[in-house]
Amino acid sequence: MRVIDEINEVVNQIPLMRRVKFYKIRKNPLEELQEAEFKIKYRFSRSTTVFLIDMVKNDLAGDSRGGFIPPYLKVLTAIRTWARGEIQDDAGDLSGMSQPTISLVCKQVALALERIQLNKCTSCVKF
Repeated sequence: MRVIDEINEVVNQIPLMRRVKFYKIRKNPLEELQEAEFKIKYRFSRSTTVFLIDMVKNDLAGDSRGGFIPPYLKVLTAIRTWARGEIQDDAGDLSGMSQPTISLVCKQVALALERIQLNKCTSCVKF
């Protein structure tokens, strides 16, 4: 029992080190890409993409815990994944997100676009 008490004493003296979390730097393609390059990568013009982002940004505004992903980046990631038929893992590498996060983001954007369609928006995307 004395050995166990000594081990517990040593363990209690070691300060707990919390692992530092590093977030990937995410670029904003709306600002960094030229119009022609943007259209090639996303299959939409920049103005159309901004219009889509404005339509769904309230539905995509999540909590800011952890690695918050802004609504514009969610829409851009989903559009690129769908438009180019990219594998989610590759799209994640480009946007600094994991494959499960890409899957969740695509689902969130699809549901937000569906809510707009259900509200019978006449100037919106037709499926």
